[in-house]
Amino acid sequence: MMTEYDEPKLVDFGLARSMFMANVEDSAIQSMDGSVIGTPMFMSPEQARGENDKLDGRADIYAVGIILYVMLVRRHPHKVNHQDRWDTIRQIATGQARPPSEVKPNFDKQLEEIIMKALADQPVLRYQTAGALAKDLRKFLKQRVMEKREHAE
Repeated sequence: MMTEYDEPKLVDFGLARSMFMANVEDSAIQSMDGSVIGTPMFMSPEQARGENDKLDGRADIYAVGIILYVMLVRRHPHKVNHQDRWDTIRQIATGQARPPSEVKPNFDKQLEEIIMKALADQPVLRYQTAGALAKDLRKFLKQRVMEKREHAE
């Protein structure tokens, strides 16, 4: 949803989940030592591989990258099987996220760079903090607002 100032507002995380999961109770993998933890559609590769000792805030940044991708591209960045959560986990654990421009050829390149950095396979290559991701998103949005103003004049 967009505000009157063209600012995006995320209104419901549950909507993103319901697009892919028919049964919310089936969407969470039970946590125990050495097992896969999380909601398969929004897992980072390290989560999908069960590397629980390596999980930190960058796994959440990956999930935000998936949410952005789904909101803007209307598809999941991985070629996932929406009916088989274990296949979904395998795809995320071993596959590279598709750039948005593979699905939507006219996708904004700057926004694609931001999303793909959030979706980097290796945590060290992702945004290291949510603040850094937010900063780049704000910069992108500010630039878009300025471009709209220039075109309006």
